[in-house]
Amino acid sequence: MHRIRPAYEQVADQIRELIVEGELVPGDRLPNEGDVASAFGVSRGTVREAIRILTAANLLYSVRGAHGGTFVTRTDPSVLREHLETGLGILSGSDAISLDELLDTRMLLEVPTARLAAERRTEEHLVSLREAVAAEPPGSNVRYQYHRRFHTELLEASGNRLLQLVTVPVFGVIRSRFVIPPSRRKFWNEIESDHEEILALVEAADGEGAADAMRRHLVRLNAFYQSLGTSALPQPRRTRPFPVR
Repeated sequence: MHRIRPAYEQVADQIRELIVEGELVPGDRLPNEGDVASAFGVSRGTVREAIRILTAANLLYSVRGAHGGTFVTRTDPSVLREHLETGLGILSGSDAISLDELLDTRMLLEVPTARLAAERRTEEHLVSLREAVAAEPPGSNVRYQYHRRFHTELLEASGNRLLQLVTVPVFGVIRSRFVIPPSRRKFWNEIESDHEEILALVEAADGEGAADAMRRHLVRLNAFYQSLGTSALPQPRRTRPFPVR
């Protein structure tokens, strides 16, 4: 038996669909509550509740005053990345997404990224990639940040903004589950050697070679992560700032 959804949820869904399909574009102003209510055959209160839901989802925003109203939000990619990373982190923390699924997804995203980077990179991209490899500091407790920088520079070189939007949150979630100390010198040396190989193939515009090198790099990373279990260093449980019933 299907639950009958409240009218305000149905109205919110229909407005959301108009936004997703491009019938309403960023900056568009919605008609006043009365007109929206008449269009959907609902009360003004129902419209207000639907707008509240969409505002909370950052799809709409309201402006007061003579020239105010309710407008379609101009989407910020950085905000979307944060929402996606938060959502993935929650799912990962509750075991709704497994480690293997995260690592599989990274493989599916980053192997083609390396191929595209080799095919599309500019001299400016190569400079940034060389700097990322050269900057990897031995013995530093921030080695992961330099590791991540190389991968994000590859994403930039791929020229695909959607790949960047989807892949960076996956990096963040994996990072939150693993803390690898700089003392693992053999591991870090192998990772940096992999980066140098990938860079050389990207410089040579060898798309297939770069993709294969990235695949082998991620196979190495995945095997190492899986050997660690849930984390390389146990994370301390944080004290809750308030009681949870």
